[in-house]
Amino acid sequence: REWFVEFEFPDENGQPYKSNGGKMIWNEELGKEIPVGWQLKTYKEAFNFKTGKLNSDASVSDGLYPFFTCSQETFKTNTFSFDCEALLLAGNNASAIYPFKYFKGKFDAYQRTYIITPNDNCISIYQGYFEVIGKLEEFKGTSSGTATKFLTMQILNPIKIIVPDERLFKKFEDVCGPIFSRKLLAEKSINSLTELKELILSKLATN
Repeated sequence: REWFVEFEFPDENGQPYKSNGGKMIWNEELGKEIPVGWQLKTYKEAFNFKTGKLNSDASVSDGLYPFFTCSQETFKTNTFSFDCEALLLAGNNASAIYPFKYFKGKFDAYQRTYIITPNDNCISIYQGYFEVIGKLEEFKGTSSGTATKFLTMQILNPIKIIVPDERLFKKFEDVCGPIFSRKLLAEKSINSLTELKELILSKLATN
């Protein structure tokens, strides 16, 4: 928020940009000033959206790769269709609560799960992560359907996102990259410990 809403990201001297006289320009569509060199784009322009191809029952208990579905839980499978850094967004949910995750590596996905990657060399996947998180509550009111709520491309494509200049894009990547790497390592450790706990408990139950 400090960087992309209040525009108080570090300037070239390490000082908050806007409050230290950073150059701003009026954006008619947003109805406010934005930093010079920044742009306003739609999700369709800023991101690539793909979906998985697997059915929701494609998971296996001891699979080799993560399998992302519209569930909060991450399952496993023995196949992978993707090998990249991506954001995973559920495309449907009965309660309009759409699980959203970040992952880097080999994985597979359910056919109603969106695989989101940047489509612009000046937008960071980490900015995209925080951008989509900020929209999850809004998605509850805009998704369509009755018994099951759906997030369609008609809903996602026109959403606007502000895109920084190349300097700040690289700066944000440098700041967030190590944090997200540690986040993935922590999640893997937690998953391994959970599996070990379940194995130990099952052995205790049979003794």
